[in-house]
Parts: sequence; C-alpha cells; structure tokens
Amino acid sequence: MMVKEMTMSNGYVVYLNGKVKMKNGKTMMMKNGDMIDMNGMVMMNKMKEYVKMKDGKMMMMKDGKMMRMEKEMMVSNGSMVSPNGMVKMKDGKTMMMKNGDKMDMNGMMMKKTKMK
Repeated sequence: MMVKEMTMSNGYVVYLNGKVKMKNGKTMMMKNGDMIDMNGMVMMNKMKEYVKMKDGKMMMMKDGKMMRMEKEMMVSNGSMVSPNGMVKMKDGKTMMMKNGDKMDMNGMMMKKTKMK
C-alpha cells in the first residue's frame, strides 16, 4: 500500500487517490485492478480491457462491454492494432490476429483458455 505520492522513473507521478499525472501534464485516473510499475508502465486490468479477433471481426472489451473495433488504435507498447486484425509492432514487424486471439492493452498476447 502506498503511503505517499510517488514519482516513477519516466516522470509520471502517482497520487494516493489513484490519479496519475504524466510528464506532459495530462492526467488519468486508475481503475480497480490497474497497476503501474516503477518505470511508469501502466498495466490496465486485463479482464477489463483487451482486443480480440472473434468470427473474423476485431472486438474490443472496454469497461466490461464488448464492442466492435472501429478504428486503428495504439496499445501501450507502441504496437498499432487495425480493425482487420493486423498488428504492426513498434519495430515494424507485422502479424495477423487469428480467431480467438486476444491482446491486452499493453500489447501482450493473452493465453487462450479452454472451457471444461
């Protein structure tokens, strides 16, 4: 548990109430389950926010609601995810997401879980 505000190595300031102030002055409010590492990398709750290829369509889980991904978006590791499932990594490499693939908002592929 934090007992005072902390400044991360990237200049982000994390306040006791969950508010995060970035170097550029913008702020965001952390939600239950969100984490931030000492380098300032924000890790959203994986259960709340991710993108997923489902039946040939890119879907996005945000705030507990599944919706169709309408436009290209950047995840926190710099990868760009397109509505057609194409992922372009920061280093320029590309990959196509397949049905059932999930990626969290940090750009990490999530393990597939099988229902029993």
